[in-house]
Amino acid sequence: AVIRYAGYDYRAGINLVSASPTIRYTTLTDNYHGIYSDGSLPKLVCNNIYGNTGYGLFNNTKASVIRAYNQWWGSILGPYHPITNPNGAANKVSDGVYFIPWQTSPCNWRFFPDCFNALKSIQDVLRLGDRCEQKNTIILCITLTGFVFRAVSGSYLTA
Repeated sequence: AVIRYAGYDYRAGINLVSASPTIRYTTLTDNYHGIYSDGSLPKLVCNNIYGNTGYGLFNNTKASVIRAYNQWWGSILGPYHPITNPNGAANKVSDGVYFIPWQTSPCNWRFFPDCFNALKSIQDVLRLGDRCEQKNTIILCITLTGFVFRAVSGSYLTA
């Protein structure tokens, strides 16, 4: 999904108040804030959050930390935060947001949330929570420990 021009006059493309949805594979751009969260803990799965005027992600409830790992913020340098990433060249993130690590390129691959379904030949290697991506005939799986597997669709695992 693409959410663009939805947030204006200090509003956001997605406004969350006491809600904790899963937001995945969504592009939030050209809004005032990409996501505004108040009392919410959304689960964010590889979203493109860039080009917003205010913040890419603003957490109004700092005590409830939002985990925004592996999002694309519009720059390989990641989002701007004055303390944790002062060299960030993309949308700002507020306090109360964990964003390291971030994607170094846009999220534009087809994701398989469960790698067991994507590559049955390596079930013994992958664990629930690992993720796989497919682009054309190449499948890439990234484990929770950071190990990367590559395979051609329909074949066995290659290093």
